[in-house]
Amino acid sequence: MEYISKHRFELFLVSFLILLFGDALIPAQWKDGAILIFLIQNIVCSLLLFVDQPKRKTYLMIFVAGATILMAIIRYWNPGSLSYVYSFFILVYFLLVGHTLFKLVLAQKVVSLKTVAAVFCGFMLLAMVATIVFSILHVSQPAFKGIEDNDFSSLLYFSFITLLTIGYGDITPTSYLAQRLVILFGLIGNFYSVFVIALFVGKYMSSLED
Repeated sequence: MEYISKHRFELFLVSFLILLFGDALIPAQWKDGAILIFLIQNIVCSLLLFVDQPKRKTYLMIFVAGATILMAIIRYWNPGSLSYVYSFFILVYFLLVGHTLFKLVLAQKVVSLKTVAAVFCGFMLLAMVATIVFSILHVSQPAFKGIEDNDFSSLLYFSFITLLTIGYGDITPTSYLAQRLVILFGLIGNFYSVFVIALFVGKYMSSLED
């Protein structure tokens, strides 16, 4: 348990990389099932962040994680069911995970591999939140050109290129609200980059003074 606690950021980062790239070699007919498995393992790995948190908070996160996983499985076997309830639970869950992660990052006294892994996880959490928000918007009414059937992989890809402000143009927002949300997440992505640079420089200068 001590080893897991010590390397929890690195393990969480690996789980995100599995979620992002794990379906690349999966046959198309197994893709949805694979994404479900990769999402579940990511949610389970995120609970590692709470090993030293207050018990009440840990139990709350376990409950929300369990409920989210259960609804994800139900939606897999019965597509279209619990769409908004599931989206709400997973959005709240990742926001709570992100809040805890950023508190842990700020508590780090020096820049280390653990810190780098944590800030990468933070960026990926932002992408997950953006994906969920875009999914909620797109399922209510078509809001993006280039995405079919609220495809998770396509929305996740679009979230990353939005936060990174790359903008290939293969997927474009078509509604007013979608356009404004894309602008918002683009600004957040830029701010996060500035925040990380400032954090690293600040902690490095602090370590030199010590």
